[in-house]
Amino acid sequence: MMKNILYCFLCVFFIFGCSGSNSLNSPIDADPNETVVFKLSAEQAKVNIFDPVKLSIVDNKGLSPLLYSQALKATCDSLVWDVKKMNERMLVFTQKKDASHEETALKLTWIQCFYLPDVYETYLLGYKEGKIISRDTLRIDVTNDRDFLYRNWGDLDNTGHNIGHNNSLNKNREFYTFASKENNIPTLDLRLFNIDNEEESSFCRKSENELYRFINQLYGQPQYTNESSELIAKYNELFAVRPETYTPVAFWLTKKAKIVLLRSHESEENIPECHIHAEPLSK
Repeated sequence: MMKNILYCFLCVFFIFGCSGSNSLNSPIDADPNETVVFKLSAEQAKVNIFDPVKLSIVDNKGLSPLLYSQALKATCDSLVWDVKKMNERMLVFTQKKDASHEETALKLTWIQCFYLPDVYETYLLGYKEGKIISRDTLRIDVTNDRDFLYRNWGDLDNTGHNIGHNNSLNKNREFYTFASKENNIPTLDLRLFNIDNEEESSFCRKSENELYRFINQLYGQPQYTNESSELIAKYNELFAVRPETYTPVAFWLTKKAKIVLLRSHESEENIPECHIHAEPLSK
């Protein structure tokens, strides 16, 4: 599957490791002699769901980023980006050393797409010997103000190709979309990215569960499910684009969109696949 090439240029390779845990509310034993302070920076602090947020670390002394590893080595064992309401974290800086070898890894900038609206409180935490020695807080306000996900139905850009929506905090739950116009009707499809190249049938089941749960979180329970005798009739009545090899599992109606979870059945001709399909709600 294609992923948005934008993200490939924004990340510096880093090595995952473990940091000691410590309560965010516990006292911080800061070094009074430390003058270089690292903080979180975001290009935008208010975005819509699925919009990319470019985050980076900056310092209070105006150092060249080429010197960040050296400064961090003298300050902490690791830096961690933590998002409170998501219970997810990402390693930004780590160093490992022994008698004969020293290794550091640093992520200067990264992209995060938030999939649900909320005011997210995020932290840049510095660890030393398992204790939090520094903390910076950045709030990001994420809204859900567009017709469906990140698009308004009148948008004409970025159609006809896959767009990845980076989830730096959890690569196993990362979405991508495909916007198009069929028979003059704008559509948007949402899929889960198969990051581990799982077997198709297993991944189809995983996609169905993840997509169903996500749309429920965003819009509430569906109006119709495959337990309803009306599902097929309503699907045929309301949706203009109906792929022949797919059947509906559930669908939702919002003020601006009609949304259906579709599943294809495995056969000699078809690979099992599951995705969300959305169209404008007819007036």
